[in-house]
Amino acid sequence: SFSIDNLDTETIKVRASIREIEKNDKEQFIYYQCKIYSNFFRYTESNLNSNDGFVFLGCSFTYGAGLYDKETLPYYFSQLYNFDKLVINCSMGGRGTNFAFNIMESDFVYKFNKDVKIKYFIYSVIQDQINRNFNVSTFYLNDDNFILKNGNFIRAKEPLGFLKVIFKKSYIFHRFFIDFINNRNKEFYKQYFINTLIKMKNLAIEKYNAELIVVL
Repeated sequence: SFSIDNLDTETIKVRASIREIEKNDKEQFIYYQCKIYSNFFRYTESNLNSNDGFVFLGCSFTYGAGLYDKETLPYYFSQLYNFDKLVINCSMGGRGTNFAFNIMESDFVYKFNKDVKIKYFIYSVIQDQINRNFNVSTFYLNDDNFILKNGNFIRAKEPLGFLKVIFKKSYIFHRFFIDFINNRNKEFYKQYFINTLIKMKNLAIEKYNAELIVVL
């Protein structure tokens, strides 16, 4: 279960802004501390006992990478309600719409408060998310390749996607061929992204009697 008592404090190193790097003509780093739950989701100051809930979804932009706890978008939103509502930051760095959809499809948000009534899901969009649903690593498949359906995770299908699975550990494939597939599938990725947002909107209505807000 979630409570303030089981928060972890983690020091994360991130690159400074490009402007600072160019100004000083050398690579710099900044450090910040943030409160996180044991499952690595970020804590946002709010009322964990409130039955009115707001869930933020997205990537590092919404997560607040490089920002202190009181500088994130979910924090400022919570502050507008005087921290009297339950505000949950379910964002994660490097993720796309599949990850957000999986959060909504599962009952994960009820782990914060089993009686919460979600009023809004807020999803923040950046352009790079369009391709993230089908990113692959040399060593493992990104979690965004999978969608939750009927309690099971299945791989999201894309044209020529089977080649990414077969050759996911091949340096030559990543060096010379993966860009060809990604460029070939650009329009598919865009339409998939839009379709997933539509599914998220419908899921918010049908499962939670809530609304989805998309922030551009």
